[in-house]
Amino acid sequence: MIRAPLDPREVKRAADFVAIASRYMALHRAGGQFVGLCPFHAERTPSLYVDPQRKVFKCFGRCDAGGDVFDFVMRAEQCDFPSALRIVAGIANGGERQGRERFAVSERGEAPSARVAGGTHSQTEHAHARLVARLDATEKRNAAIRAVNEDSPLSCAAERAACEPRSGELLLVNKRTSGRKT
Repeated sequence: MIRAPLDPREVKRAADFVAIASRYMALHRAGGQFVGLCPFHAERTPSLYVDPQRKVFKCFGRCDAGGDVFDFVMRAEQCDFPSALRIVAGIANGGERQGRERFAVSERGEAPSARVAGGTHSQTEHAHARLVARLDATEKRNAAIRAVNEDSPLSCAAERAACEPRSGELLLVNKRTSGRKT
């Protein structure tokens, strides 16, 4: 049991990094390590490795994140070190944080089962937020284009009439070219 004041080395020694990381991502065993989809960027192929003995992680994907258990919690919870220290100490003392455990750890490599959808942002929530933001931006651009088109003094018919040749001119050109001998 970890007592206050919190010593980071003691908290790190008592923490189960695999149990902590599995609260934010699905993990399965890959040799002596665990691997899963990185919770810090969208991906299809697992690229984040967790070493339970050394209590470090490394993402070999787009974000290239790495560090120890505290770095992982700071990135996942978007908090500072003292908050991450309290979170890890609370989990190491057996205190469950409500709504944070989302995935089971798979020892045999089968697909882990999703548990409770917690308060953390999963990859699908981030992807959904990006799509909604793009949709909003597209709707604003379309509204601006419609406003400009409605405010324009020329209608589409007037613009077409200004750009197309009159029928008399077209016949005149045809009469000129048809009577020539080459």
